[in-house]
Amino acid sequence: MAVLAAVSGGAALAAGAPANPLRIVLTPSEFPGTPSDFPANADPADAGPMPPSFARKLRGIHAVGRGARFFASIPFGPERAQTVSGLVVTTPSPAQARKVFAWQKRTALRARSGDSALRLPRFGDEQVAFTNGDADSGRLLVRQNRVVWRLEIGADGALSLSPARVRVELVKYATKQRDRVGKG
Repeated sequence: MAVLAAVSGGAALAAGAPANPLRIVLTPSEFPGTPSDFPANADPADAGPMPPSFARKLRGIHAVGRGARFFASIPFGPERAQTVSGLVVTTPSPAQARKVFAWQKRTALRARSGDSALRLPRFGDEQVAFTNGDADSGRLLVRQNRVVWRLEIGADGALSLSPARVRVELVKYATKQRDRVGKG
């Protein structure tokens, strides 16, 4: 199992903000000193580094932050897998995090065709979630004080995920991500 997490930065962060978002993204057990957040049978995955455009976009909305992303593919038999991916952005203040949250909500988490709003337990100060029955997927965006994180669950190949199953999986991984941010 492997998950690649990459950091994208910008300006230096003020004191008090988590200095390294890699410390709070969901991780596999291969990263030294961290327990696995994914099942042992998760396939190697390559998310690649955060694109340079991410830091430029943060500057474009007059926000300061650092980002890390993750991706895992969990097999459920031949040609069937569940994907779990996400993004964590650390900022120096709740005001900066609110800017990033609003930008992500406006761009990455705007409602798409087939989306339905999804009610989930509270994971932070602000959140929005959708499930898409047509695409067997779900998305969650959370602002937790100075940190914004996004989580996406999806079916790959012949795997089918009901909206109820998507909700269960979002809650499972969101709980892990919330707890990591709380410890960060």
